[in-house]
Amino acid sequence: MSAVPVVRWFDEIDPEAVAEVGGKGASLARLAREGFPVPPGFVITAEAYRAAASGGGDGPLPPPLAAEVLTAFERLRAAAGPDAAFAVRSSATAEDSGAASFAGQHRTYLNVRSPEELLQAVRGCWASLADGHARAYREALGVREERAAMAVVVQALVPAEVSGVAFTVDPVTGDDGVILIDASWGLGEAIVSGAVTPDHFRVRKRDLAVLERHIQEKTLRTVPADEGTYTEAVPPEEAARPCLTDGLLRELAHLVRTIEARYGSPQDVEWACAGGRLFVLQARPVTAVGGRGPEAGGWTSEFDTETDAETVWTAANIQEVLPGLITPLTWSVMRRGMYVAFNGLYRSVGVLEDREMDTPFVGLFYNRAFLNVSALRKVSDRSPLSSPEAVDEQFLGVPRPAQPPRRPLTWGRLRAYARSLPRGLALTAGMPRRVRREEARVARFLARLEALDPAALSPGELARLLREGLEVTSRAGATHIAVTAVASGAFETLRRVLERWLGGDQSALQAQLCTGLEGVASALPSYRIWDLSRLALASPAAREALTGPEGTAGALERLRAADDEGARRFLAALEAFLREFGHRGVMEGELSAPSWAEDPGYVLEMVANFLQADEAASPYRVHERQRREREAAERNVRARLNPVQRAVFNYVLGQAQTYVPLREATKSLLIKSGHGQRPFGAEVARRLAAMGAIDAADDYYYLTLEEALALLEQGPRAVPDARERVARRRAEYRRNAGVRLPESFTGRPVPLRDGDAPPEEGTVLRGIPVSPGRATGRARVILDPRLDARIQPGE
Repeated sequence: MSAVPVVRWFDEIDPEAVAEVGGKGASLARLAREGFPVPPGFVITAEAYRAAASGGGDGPLPPPLAAEVLTAFERLRAAAGPDAAFAVRSSATAEDSGAASFAGQHRTYLNVRSPEELLQAVRGCWASLADGHARAYREALGVREERAAMAVVVQALVPAEVSGVAFTVDPVTGDDGVILIDASWGLGEAIVSGAVTPDHFRVRKRDLAVLERHIQEKTLRTVPADEGTYTEAVPPEEAARPCLTDGLLRELAHLVRTIEARYGSPQDVEWACAGGRLFVLQARPVTAVGGRGPEAGGWTSEFDTETDAETVWTAANIQEVLPGLITPLTWSVMRRGMYVAFNGLYRSVGVLEDREMDTPFVGLFYNRAFLNVSALRKVSDRSPLSSPEAVDEQFLGVPRPAQPPRRPLTWGRLRAYARSLPRGLALTAGMPRRVRREEARVARFLARLEALDPAALSPGELARLLREGLEVTSRAGATHIAVTAVASGAFETLRRVLERWLGGDQSALQAQLCTGLEGVASALPSYRIWDLSRLALASPAAREALTGPEGTAGALERLRAADDEGARRFLAALEAFLREFGHRGVMEGELSAPSWAEDPGYVLEMVANFLQADEAASPYRVHERQRREREAAERNVRARLNPVQRAVFNYVLGQAQTYVPLREATKSLLIKSGHGQRPFGAEVARRLAAMGAIDAADDYYYLTLEEALALLEQGPRAVPDARERVARRRAEYRRNAGVRLPESFTGRPVPLRDGDAPPEEGTVLRGIPVSPGRATGRARVILDPRLDARIQPGE
């Protein structure tokens, strides 16, 4: 046995191990592991290339390496059948990144059959790394030669009757609403070499409708020969015939659309069809779209997260919590909290290893937050209670396959399960107690803050208090993320139980069983705002103050000036509302955005909206209707289950109905823990402006917390270029405010151009439902609720 890892089968490869198996090998392994129809095979690793290269590299493979390669080849031949042929493809470790495609730069050998042909093909792939055009391409992209290495993919050759390529974006116009498919008879090399003009299809992505067909005279095709391949003439009766039926065309479009959704970015997919069955031969990122290649790929901002080209990011979920742009101060606080919350949680339950603790689960690009889908997939793959498919469904909107890909129970996976399952169950069992402890800890800290006058504290006391506050908020955030993980697991388990015993897609029923619950923290303000609107309706003075020609602008002053008992009752109720919910707000995770207590204008807008609504719109009535529907759904499910199933269902339902509201409660706790520190942050800002370290108090938000506290404790000499930093970051913030980014992407996001088309009319938006049913009516688009929150009747 050689001392280096020579062979890795597709199901053994970490899809992120590009340095070991190259871009093509990693992509094929990922496609295979996620259940896509990939011909079986293995990869000869880059370490094998390095070991051979150290001995000269141009002669025969060293005997130990050759022996392992041939052993794997015989195993693959035995599985593929006696008449099988094989493809041997180069897989360079620098290829097919999010910034570049090495397609056509290295060698491929088709119709390999004998061990001797295999070893010769491997040597040829290795040698192609030194080809002049490949060297020139690497040099143009800034890839250092010492980093270049070659892995080799060996897989069964599909005896293709039809093959081709598909793009999930128009690379010329940048239109990502279409799929472009080229297809021709035989092996795909006829298309790649330009020997034939293929049939061309343009398919609308959202509904797979064929928009254009261009059927060509396909007079040649590439087919296997006794040795290698050769090009032959196509019979005249076949040449002009479409080589894809409508059924296969739709099936292929659906397949590549699913691949794009799983990868999170536009893909260039090679495919083949044999015996009516489709196969995926390769998928790589589309690297140059409508002039948006590496030279037009945007810019890197100061606080952007480092990422490799294969990591998938999404705005889903995270930008519901953190919409809009994030200031440097907020990011410096959030980054610490997210590390404690995500990395600490996953390490504690045994699904994140020590060497992976620097993995960012939340990243920042162009001042916007994104979730690391690749990292979430990895930790979910190590838990028996979750799966990468569940992550893709939740965060990318990818429907789960009818038959999820099999996750082989390797020793590594069994060890991960044995470690994570008991820890996860213990985490779940102890969660209510943990939440109570956290609530008590936050309450004690906030009580201390209320007793302090920020202006009376010394610089050192103020800095220590805010550093302690960062730890309190980080712990509260960690509890929220832990509860969210448990809630997601319970919610997902509920759906699995329903679908196993009731059949079909039960996502609507799953959602209905968790609506109409009592005490959901995010719903409570709507009840109180409704109560405020009823008080205002009962007082002509209050109603006039809120609905006059000026709207709610100046409404508080008019209410306070009104000599009216009803107006005074409204003000007293408003003050009580702000004491209970004043820590909430629009963009409440952003420290520079005012809370409701600091600016009640948004609350007054909501009250004014309710003034125009009749009693049918009452949140109390909505809740009561949802409660009745939920209870009826519970009874219906129980009636369809046997006693054992009913007991399991009751337990799983109880977990989901407990943790979904608890998730909202801990989010509120997190926001409250930070809100109590705002007066102390404002005092820091005031002092920095007074000492001349910054020009204005709101410059504070363009410093990191540690920069601000260093200035507070040590004076302007601590950060002598503070004003220049603030000016640079403000300019960057304004620049990024004009950027539009895709919802999901791989590697770094490329800003969308002004000419990029908006979603077409009728586009279906997919996601995880929070309430069942369908409604039709007029919708008002509100781009910024801080500026325009007024909703008219019937909207």
